[in-house]
Amino acid sequence: TIPSEIGQLANSLTLLDLQNNSITGSIPSQIGLLTLLQQLYFNDNLLSGYIPIELKSLSILKNLSIDNNNLMLEQNATAVCDLITNCKNTWIEQSQCIKCDGSPTQSST
Repeated sequence: TIPSEIGQLANSLTLLDLQNNSITGSIPSQIGLLTLLQQLYFNDNLLSGYIPIELKSLSILKNLSIDNNNLMLEQNATAVCDLITNCKNTWIEQSQCIKCDGSPTQSST
C-alpha cells in the first residue's frame, strides 16, 4: 500500500518509481502534494480504485506510467490527460504510450 504520508515528501521528490512491486490498494490523494514531481511510475502493480483527480496539481509532471493495474478514471475525467495537462508521455495500457494531446508515440517497451 502507498501510504498517505507520501505527501510529506513534497519539498524534495522529483521522481517516484514504484513500478513492479506488487503494491496493492489505491493511489492516495496526497500524491497531488508532490508538486515537484517530474516522473511518476506506478506501472505493473496491483493498484485499484480511482486515479486521483489531485494528479492535476502535478503541473511539471513529464512522465506518468500507470499501466498494468486495475485503476479507473474519476467520474468527472474523460481521460487521464484531462488530469495531467503538461506531461509529455503517459503510459496507460500495456505497451501503449500516448502523448497528453492524445496522439500516439513510439512505445518505449
